[in-house]
Amino acid sequence: RQHDFESVLEQMLSLNNVSKIIFTAIMLKGYDQQEHINFVKIIESILSRPYLKEIDFDVLLNMDLDIVTAFPKNFSVEEIKFEAGFKPEACKKVFDALPNLKKVKVVIFDNFKNLPLILKNISVLKHLKRLNVAICSRHEGEKIDEQKFRDCLERSNCCDFIKDSFPMNAEIFIADMDLYDETLTNLIIKEAGKKPD
Repeated sequence: RQHDFESVLEQMLSLNNVSKIIFTAIMLKGYDQQEHINFVKIIESILSRPYLKEIDFDVLLNMDLDIVTAFPKNFSVEEIKFEAGFKPEACKKVFDALPNLKKVKVVIFDNFKNLPLILKNISVLKHLKRLNVAICSRHEGEKIDEQKFRDCLERSNCCDFIKDSFPMNAEIFIADMDLYDETLTNLIIKEAGKKPD
Protein backbone atom coordinates (compact mmCIF):
# COMPACT_ATOMS: atom_id res chain seq x y z
CA ARG A 1 0.00 0.00 0.00
CA GLN A 2 1.17 3.54 -0.75
CA HIS A 3 1.02 4.53 2.92
CA ASP A 4 3.20 1.54 3.86
CA PHE A 5 5.67 2.39 1.12
CA GLU A 6 6.00 6.00 2.23
CA SER A 7 6.58 4.91 5.82
CA VAL A 8 9.24 2.34 4.84
CA LEU A 9 10.98 4.78 2.51
CA GLU A 10 11.04 7.49 5.19
CA GLN A 11 12.48 5.02 7.68
CA MET A 12 15.16 3.84 5.24
CA LEU A 13 16.23 7.38 4.43
CA SER A 14 16.64 8.12 8.14
CA LEU A 15 19.13 5.27 8.66
CA ASN A 16 22.31 7.23 8.05
CA ASN A 17 24.51 5.47 10.60
CA VAL A 18 23.52 1.81 10.23
CA SER A 19 26.04 -0.81 9.17
CA LYS A 20 23.54 -3.59 8.33
CA ILE A 21 20.06 -3.68 6.80
CA ILE A 22 17.79 -6.70 6.53
CA PHE A 23 14.99 -6.16 4.03
CA THR A 24 12.11 -8.62 3.61
CA ALA A 25 9.44 -8.29 0.93
CA ILE A 26 7.32 -10.20 -1.56
CA MET A 27 6.95 -8.78 -5.06
CA LEU A 28 5.05 -10.94 -7.55
CA LYS A 29 4.09 -10.59 -11.18
CA GLY A 30 0.87 -8.71 -11.61
CA TYR A 31 1.84 -5.75 -9.46
CA ASP A 32 1.22 -2.41 -11.13
CA GLN A 33 3.87 -0.03 -12.41
CA GLN A 34 3.70 2.23 -9.34
CA GLU A 35 4.46 -0.70 -7.04
CA HIS A 36 7.50 -1.56 -9.18
CA ILE A 37 8.65 2.05 -8.97
CA ASN A 38 8.17 2.04 -5.19
CA PHE A 39 10.19 -1.15 -4.83
CA VAL A 40 13.04 0.33 -6.87
CA LYS A 41 12.99 3.44 -4.67
CA ILE A 42 13.35 1.29 -1.56
CA ILE A 43 16.32 -0.57 -3.07
CA GLU A 44 17.87 2.78 -4.04
CA SER A 45 17.35 4.11 -0.51
CA ILE A 46 19.07 1.03 0.96
CA LEU A 47 22.02 1.31 -1.41
CA SER A 48 22.43 5.01 -0.66
CA ARG A 49 23.10 4.56 3.10
CA PRO A 50 26.58 6.04 3.61
CA TYR A 51 27.99 3.71 6.31
CA LEU A 52 26.29 0.50 5.24
CA LYS A 53 28.55 -2.58 5.29
CA GLU A 54 26.10 -5.48 5.01
CA ILE A 55 22.75 -6.08 3.27
CA ASP A 56 20.47 -9.07 3.69
CA PHE A 57 17.75 -9.26 1.03
CA ASP A 58 15.08 -11.80 1.96
CA VAL A 59 12.98 -10.93 -1.04
CA LEU A 60 10.68 -12.90 -3.31
CA LEU A 61 11.20 -10.86 -6.45
CA ASN A 62 9.44 -12.48 -9.37
CA MET A 63 9.56 -9.49 -11.69
CA ASP A 64 12.01 -7.71 -13.95
CA LEU A 65 13.57 -4.42 -12.95
CA ASP A 66 13.62 -2.98 -16.45
CA ILE A 67 12.39 0.35 -15.10
CA VAL A 68 15.83 1.06 -13.64
CA THR A 69 18.96 1.09 -15.77
CA ALA A 70 21.37 1.20 -12.84
CA PHE A 71 21.31 1.62 -9.08
CA PRO A 72 23.49 4.23 -7.35
CA LYS A 73 26.94 2.93 -6.47
CA ASN A 74 27.87 2.27 -2.86
CA PHE A 75 31.57 1.63 -2.22
CA SER A 76 31.25 0.84 1.50
CA VAL A 77 29.08 -2.32 1.33
CA GLU A 78 31.28 -5.41 1.70
CA GLU A 79 28.78 -8.20 2.30
CA ILE A 80 25.43 -9.14 0.79
CA LYS A 81 23.01 -12.04 1.08
CA PHE A 82 20.21 -12.87 -1.35
CA GLU A 83 17.54 -15.24 -0.17
CA ALA A 84 14.14 -16.31 -1.50
CA GLY A 85 13.82 -15.47 -5.18
CA PHE A 86 15.79 -12.58 -6.60
CA LYS A 87 15.99 -12.89 -10.40
CA PRO A 88 19.56 -13.09 -11.76
CA GLU A 89 19.02 -9.95 -13.87
CA ALA A 90 17.97 -8.00 -10.77
CA CYS A 91 20.95 -9.37 -8.83
CA LYS A 92 23.28 -8.14 -11.57
CA LYS A 93 22.05 -4.57 -11.16
CA VAL A 94 22.69 -4.78 -7.42
CA PHE A 95 26.18 -6.31 -7.92
CA ASP A 96 27.05 -3.56 -10.42
CA ALA A 97 26.14 -0.99 -7.74
CA LEU A 98 28.35 -2.62 -5.08
CA PRO A 99 31.82 -2.94 -6.64
CA ASN A 100 33.65 -3.50 -3.32
CA LEU A 101 31.72 -6.57 -2.20
CA LYS A 102 33.95 -9.13 -0.49
CA LYS A 103 31.40 -11.69 0.70
CA VAL A 104 28.32 -12.90 -1.18
CA LYS A 105 25.77 -15.46 -0.01
CA VAL A 106 23.05 -16.63 -2.36
CA VAL A 107 20.20 -19.07 -1.73
CA ILE A 108 18.44 -20.15 -4.93
CA PHE A 109 15.36 -22.30 -5.42
CA ASP A 110 15.47 -23.09 -9.13
CA ASN A 111 17.67 -26.14 -9.46
CA PHE A 112 20.91 -25.50 -11.39
CA LYS A 113 19.58 -23.78 -14.50
CA ASN A 114 20.42 -20.23 -13.37
CA LEU A 115 23.71 -21.10 -11.67
CA PRO A 116 25.96 -20.19 -14.66
CA LEU A 117 24.19 -16.82 -15.05
CA ILE A 118 24.42 -16.12 -11.31
CA LEU A 119 28.14 -16.92 -11.37
CA LYS A 120 28.63 -14.67 -14.40
CA ASN A 121 26.91 -11.78 -12.61
CA ILE A 122 29.03 -12.26 -9.47
CA SER A 123 32.30 -12.59 -11.41
CA VAL A 124 32.39 -8.80 -11.97
CA LEU A 125 33.30 -8.40 -8.27
CA LYS A 126 37.07 -7.93 -8.35
CA HIS A 127 37.44 -7.78 -4.53
CA LEU A 128 35.48 -10.96 -3.83
CA LYS A 129 36.95 -13.06 -1.02
CA ARG A 130 34.13 -15.55 -0.35
CA LEU A 131 31.07 -16.81 -2.23
CA ASN A 132 28.53 -19.23 -0.75
CA VAL A 133 25.72 -20.55 -2.93
CA ALA A 134 23.07 -22.88 -1.52
CA ILE A 135 20.73 -24.54 -4.00
CA CYS A 136 17.34 -25.67 -2.64
CA SER A 137 15.72 -27.58 -5.44
CA ARG A 138 14.31 -30.84 -4.19
CA HIS A 139 11.36 -32.14 -2.24
CA GLU A 140 11.60 -33.31 1.35
CA GLY A 141 13.79 -36.37 1.68
CA GLU A 142 14.96 -36.27 -1.95
CA LYS A 143 18.74 -36.21 -2.26
CA ILE A 144 20.87 -35.04 -5.13
CA ASP A 145 22.81 -37.70 -7.02
CA GLU A 146 26.30 -36.33 -6.31
CA GLN A 147 28.06 -38.57 -8.84
CA LYS A 148 25.61 -37.64 -11.57
CA PHE A 149 26.11 -33.96 -10.83
CA ARG A 150 29.90 -34.39 -10.64
CA ASP A 151 29.88 -35.87 -14.16
CA CYS A 152 27.46 -33.39 -15.75
CA LEU A 153 28.54 -30.78 -18.29
CA GLU A 154 26.83 -27.96 -16.37
CA ARG A 155 29.07 -28.53 -13.34
CA SER A 156 32.15 -28.69 -15.56
CA ASN A 157 31.16 -25.42 -17.24
CA CYS A 158 30.66 -23.78 -13.83
CA CYS A 159 34.08 -24.96 -12.65
CA ASP A 160 35.72 -23.65 -15.83
CA PHE A 161 33.97 -20.31 -15.43
CA ILE A 162 35.03 -20.03 -11.77
CA LYS A 163 38.62 -20.87 -12.73
CA ASP A 164 38.72 -18.35 -15.60
CA SER A 165 36.63 -15.46 -14.25
CA PHE A 166 36.89 -15.27 -10.46
CA PRO A 167 39.77 -13.85 -8.38
CA MET A 168 42.26 -16.63 -7.63
CA ASN A 169 42.20 -15.86 -3.90
CA ALA A 170 38.41 -16.10 -3.64
CA GLU A 171 36.88 -19.01 -1.71
CA ILE A 172 33.81 -20.45 -3.41
CA PHE A 173 31.42 -22.99 -1.95
CA ILE A 174 28.42 -24.22 -3.93
CA ALA A 175 26.24 -26.70 -2.08
CA ASP A 176 22.95 -28.49 -2.26
CA MET A 177 20.81 -27.57 0.74
CA ASP A 178 18.05 -29.73 2.14
CA LEU A 179 15.35 -27.14 2.79
CA TYR A 180 13.82 -29.11 5.64
CA ASP A 181 16.83 -29.81 7.85
CA GLU A 182 19.22 -27.27 6.26
CA THR A 183 22.02 -29.80 5.79
CA LEU A 184 24.51 -28.94 3.06
CA THR A 185 26.10 -31.27 0.50
CA ASN A 186 29.12 -29.65 -1.18
CA LEU A 187 28.96 -29.68 -4.97
CA ILE A 188 31.78 -27.32 -6.00
CA ILE A 189 34.57 -26.09 -3.73
CA LYS A 190 37.30 -23.62 -4.57
CA GLU A 191 39.75 -22.77 -1.82
CA ALA A 192 41.78 -19.56 -1.86
CA GLY A 193 44.62 -19.80 -4.35
CA LYS A 194 43.40 -23.12 -5.76
CA LYS A 195 41.33 -24.30 -8.69
CA PRO A 196 37.76 -25.51 -8.10
CA ASP A 197 37.10 -29.20 -7.54
